[in-house]
Amino acid sequence: MMKALQDNSGAYWLLAAGTGLAVALAALRAPIADWTLDGLSGAVALVGAAIAGTRLILGTPNQTIRRFWQLALVLLLIVGAGEFGGSWLEHLETRLGIDDLNDCLILLAAFVTLWFTTKLDHAPTAARWLLWTGFALHFLGTVFDVGDDSSKAKPFDPLTIESVTDLLQFLSLQFYLFGAVIFISALRSKRSEATQLGAQSVAAAGALRLVPPGVFYRPEPLGRCIRQDFSRYIARGSLRGMFRSRLYVEGARPIMFLIRTAWCLRRFGRAIAAAGRPLPLQAIDMLRLGWRDGIDPILYPTLELYRPERRGWADYALSRFEIGSGMLRRLHKLRPTPHGQRVNLGDKLAFHATCRAHGLPTPPILMHAYQGNIDWLDASRDADLDCDLFIKPRQSRGARNSFWLRRVAPLLWQTKSGVLWSDAELLEYLQCESRQRDLLLQPMLVNHPSIADFADRSLIAIRVITSMGKGDVPVITHAMLRVISKLEPRWQSKREHAARINLETGSLGMMCNDKDLWPGCWSDHHPVTGALVAGRVLHAWPEVRALALAAQRVFSDRMLVGWDIALTPDGPVLLEGNSYPDVHFLQRVHEQPIGFSTLGPLLLNALEAARLRDRHMIISKA
Repeated sequence: MMKALQDNSGAYWLLAAGTGLAVALAALRAPIADWTLDGLSGAVALVGAAIAGTRLILGTPNQTIRRFWQLALVLLLIVGAGEFGGSWLEHLETRLGIDDLNDCLILLAAFVTLWFTTKLDHAPTAARWLLWTGFALHFLGTVFDVGDDSSKAKPFDPLTIESVTDLLQFLSLQFYLFGAVIFISALRSKRSEATQLGAQSVAAAGALRLVPPGVFYRPEPLGRCIRQDFSRYIARGSLRGMFRSRLYVEGARPIMFLIRTAWCLRRFGRAIAAAGRPLPLQAIDMLRLGWRDGIDPILYPTLELYRPERRGWADYALSRFEIGSGMLRRLHKLRPTPHGQRVNLGDKLAFHATCRAHGLPTPPILMHAYQGNIDWLDASRDADLDCDLFIKPRQSRGARNSFWLRRVAPLLWQTKSGVLWSDAELLEYLQCESRQRDLLLQPMLVNHPSIADFADRSLIAIRVITSMGKGDVPVITHAMLRVISKLEPRWQSKREHAARINLETGSLGMMCNDKDLWPGCWSDHHPVTGALVAGRVLHAWPEVRALALAAQRVFSDRMLVGWDIALTPDGPVLLEGNSYPDVHFLQRVHEQPIGFSTLGPLLLNALEAARLRDRHMIISKA
């Protein structure tokens, strides 16, 4: 059993830590310790309720088992309510004379539920051992609780009896919880393997011409396929890290789905309900996405999956979690490394050096500040600094901790907040801040006049997604124009506005943002400047395309990259590359899941290659 727990990425240590904490609190024999134990027991009961709900969402073999899981869900909710109900609930039970009877009925119901679910639902050995251990502790706790007024119990201090009862109750719930987590993990792993084996059988039948000629069979949808592979990696412990452990994915994430669903309902629910999808159905939709498919509920309003014609999109959509938790990294590792090692695109200095070496146009780097030192790079004298400047960390995502300095006089700049800096103050700032993180100083680029009315002072970025296609030929799959509000001092907003770009003509679509996910939150005009967006054709779009493709050829050690390109009066300039671009906003802007785009088949082929490389992903038919 311990080996099974250790295989579940830290479950053993969490179980031991929880037990040690509970014993220490019980030993204190203080009211605060009792309150803490009650709160912990209530929290564990609610987590167990979420796991029982997950089992019901996944489906049960028959109606009998479903009824017993429903009973387990109700019991856990009752226990959680009892722990958080406080003394008033205990007084109510005492007045009604059902306090001891209630405890005995819960124990009996728990026994019946465990008996039938472990016998009929084929729980793994480790899960059965944990669940029955939890029941044994539950039984002892009930005996102590019911017998605390008996003559045998009188020699013991009532506070001691209460502490022991609380301790046993918490430990029983903890064992119940870990047993349920292991059971649900094994269940989802078997479900994933069965589905994948079915898809492989269909593919093999097609390869052997067992599918009649002219009959079309659809391959596994991209989103479902990548999440099934992700579950298999998690089940085998192939992805390291706390947030990639089986315990977190199967135990903690269902609770996060519940919280995220509540947040989405509070923020967007009424607007979606006004569009025709009632709040209860929204909650069911989002919980089904989370508990059945492992998709963050925020994708529901992002892709407007409440619309009837989009109900089937979830299977083809990608979610941030599996992309950021290792799946895209594994696809990147399929690519050879022409530069000897993979260039870290997050290191803007290394990225700049590689671009310069291959003739890709990038902004100059005037200075590099690190550990209190300053290296003069493309600037050799003070006069080279006499322009609008941009300061950004050497390693960061997006525009975090970046800001501009507006030149107001020779060697005098104004910050976003209106403070004036001299050249001495600029150098002092770089020296002080570089002790915390490396900083780069660059000249502030200017937007091309054809798009200058989309921003006030910030630089507009054109995000182009490229991927390595068949025969190692780079292809462009998506493109959108982005305006980042937090770089604008007068907009007082953190929204990112974007409009998709037609890959053939360079014309812009309607504009949306990444915060307002209500129905119909799209506009033909820029929401701040009022400039017309939809239908405008980007200047020099062929040159932007050519630069993105050239960059993908240079950085061919990545499966796909999201390039940020500035369109300046002197032509397109490559700002940075993102190995892990945000897939949620990308799919929203294009109003299409990635599985429906030209990137979908490329990712499916890469996933198949990853399965062949990682042989434990191949399901044996023996």
